[in-house]
Amino acid sequence: MYIDSHVHLRDFKQKHKETIAHGLEVALDSGVDAVFDMPNTEPPIITPEIVENRLALAKNSNSPIFYGLYIGLTNNQEQIKRAIDLHKKYFPKVVGFKLYAGHSVGNLGVINLEEQEVVYRTLAEQGYRGIIFVHAEKELEIDSKIFISQKPITHCYARPEKAEIESVKD
Repeated sequence: MYIDSHVHLRDFKQKHKETIAHGLEVALDSGVDAVFDMPNTEPPIITPEIVENRLALAKNSNSPIFYGLYIGLTNNQEQIKRAIDLHKKYFPKVVGFKLYAGHSVGNLGVINLEEQEVVYRTLAEQGYRGIIFVHAEKELEIDSKIFISQKPITHCYARPEKAEIESVKD
């Protein structure tokens, strides 16, 4: 079985970039059996309504490809508890969670160490034992002014390896 555990299927306000239906077609044509969708969409995948809408889009595509998604985590304890409930309800379609330790597309960054602790503590207190993907980039090491969207190579200059190394250390 071939799984792409990190896809960006945008739909909704960013459907001009990629859609679930098209992404599943590409996966089928590429010999991929399952895809796991990232939550940094517009709007972000953090609420029951968005999770259910995205799962419905995948189901309505009638694709034989397994569609799973990650729910984005914020530092809001109630949002984390709702995410855990959604994981229990929809697993394995809700594969797990994603924590953005640095900002990426959208506004899901939980960049403060104390706020990250809230996330981990809440997950532990709620008995969560599933998958947590971490977008590990320390915000203080990122220089967004260097990135020029018309020159994609500048992305790696704006986000040097030190940003990831320092985030993992945290």
